[in-house]
Amino acid sequence: MPADQSPKQTMKAGMMLKPKHGEVNPVFLNEERSMIAEVDKALQTENAQIIGANGEIPLRGFLTRYLPSMFKVATGKFITPSGTLSPQIDIMLLDSRYPLLSHHADGSVTAMMHSVICTVEVKVSINRREMLGIKKHHDTIFQPNSEQFPRYIYGSILSHAFCYRSSLQDQKL
Repeated sequence: MPADQSPKQTMKAGMMLKPKHGEVNPVFLNEERSMIAEVDKALQTENAQIIGANGEIPLRGFLTRYLPSMFKVATGKFITPSGTLSPQIDIMLLDSRYPLLSHHADGSVTAMMHSVICTVEVKVSINRREMLGIKKHHDTIFQPNSEQFPRYIYGSILSHAFCYRSSLQDQKL
């Protein structure tokens, strides 16, 4: 979208015009602004758990709204066929064809390892120390996953990190 054109200008007779290639989609721009506003509001508290949860909730909502219904978005743990339980995962992208093993009072779930397509570690802000912590967390997720699937092959769980703000810029980790 050109810098001099607002998202409202892409509306014509109440209909959304499809953005041109390379332009920012105004729907996603509004989603991004909304998510960042929720995180900024959470940063006003000193409680790290509230700040962390308010980073995860907007992203889970966004994924739930825009991914096809064949996917479930949840927070929780997964269990391997041998019974090994993973650590707590901020966001799991699950294949909805598999049932969830349990629902917990805090909204988290326990899922079968075979239903987990992807995990996402969510951070409100990140620095080098936290980046190394994310790598360690991902390694602990891959450990139970490696019982069934060697790393980086079909069936292996994908692992990602999402951060709203970063102090890392072109630095070698």
